[in-house]
Amino acid sequence: MKVQGPSSFAAPIYIIVLLLALGAIFVVNARAPAEDDNPPELNRQIVQLYHEGKFKEAIPLAEKLVVLTKRAKGGEHPDTATSLNNLAMLYQAMGDYVKAKLLFKEALEIRQKVLGQLHPDTAASLNNLAALYWAMGDYAKAEPLIKEALEIRQNVLGQEHPDTAQSINNLAMLYQAMGDYTKAEPLFKEALQIRQKVLGPEHPDTAQSLNNLAYLELDLGEIQEAERLGRLGYAAGVEAFSQILSFGSEDQRLAYQRLQNPYTLFAAFNDTDALMAGAVLHYKGIVLDSIIEDRLLAETGKEEANRDLVEKLNAKKRIAAQLSLQTTAASPKEATERIQALEQEVENIEGKLAATHPCHSAVPRIVRRYPTRASTSLS
Repeated sequence: MKVQGPSSFAAPIYIIVLLLALGAIFVVNARAPAEDDNPPELNRQIVQLYHEGKFKEAIPLAEKLVVLTKRAKGGEHPDTATSLNNLAMLYQAMGDYVKAKLLFKEALEIRQKVLGQLHPDTAASLNNLAALYWAMGDYAKAEPLIKEALEIRQNVLGQEHPDTAQSINNLAMLYQAMGDYTKAEPLFKEALQIRQKVLGPEHPDTAQSLNNLAYLELDLGEIQEAERLGRLGYAAGVEAFSQILSFGSEDQRLAYQRLQNPYTLFAAFNDTDALMAGAVLHYKGIVLDSIIEDRLLAETGKEEANRDLVEKLNAKKRIAAQLSLQTTAASPKEATERIQALEQEVENIEGKLAATHPCHSAVPRIVRRYPTRASTSLS
């Protein structure tokens, strides 16, 4: 999530992961007609409304999904806990903390009873309840919950796991909000080291850690170190941004766009007009390339002979986008090799399309590095 303040706490992004995971429980058909008692369709609509920021409209659908899940799976089932958690997240987004707290607690109790005290989903519920207390400004209640979630993840998932890094990052952010920078700094650094090692230097979570640490260094008055980290965070963030625009579905793009605010940190530095201008132009260039690519691909797909290839191309792109964003304990080398293989498959398919449709050969590959001019001021 974005750095600084309660909105940067890692839990709010979790609803996207949970809702998509719930969609895996039911085989979602994006083209299915809306039906009142169709859980896959309800889930699809909830995800879409969440991405659009229409939380109020999503709540009655999420409430219905809770009822359907309880009816199908029972009141004490992991899927029921997931649906309750998602509904709680929507109420939290609406600012209704009283309802959100009751639902988060109910989901937590189910997971503790059914899955056990030392289960990753139990840790996730603790994390989400902590995020709510964070949003309410009740840091005293948030701290022990974050620590408990961290302990579970360290014991069950290991020290070098993305979820463990998330908990470490959350605890650091809490201490930063409390003004305890001495405790926050080593935790931010630890989370960053884990993410760089496990997820790689250009993952969105790595970019988050770089930016979070940069803000802390600003608080400590270490302006040069903050700027160095901010530049690294920008580099990692723009890589993820271009990957999503190039390979992501519309839902993936919307979800990621809601988390982005790439210029806030630069604005905190002195004499950074050129830096800001370069960043804005760079991002606009990436977006423009993506729009052109999408339009040319749509034109190519209109030809019946190319439809199978276009569908295959889009499927490969979606997988590449998911791999680029996911947080797994797999080695960065294996993940990178898999993504590179998919990118090569994408390029091969585009080559075949270019042979049958001259316009498609003009599709630009999105620039994933700094432009030559920008690299002087941003690298």
